Amino acid sequence: GLTCEQCAPGFFNHPTCEPCACDATGVVYDGSFLQR
Repeated sequence: GLTCEQCAPGFFNHPTCEPCACDATGVVYDGSFLQR
């Protein structure tokens, strides 16, 4: 998937990103964790 900036849980932060969810150190989306 595409790398997303941090965003509120369940929201899209960019039109081309998948739905994402925050945690303290990065973004979880599409079953994958992306370290920022």
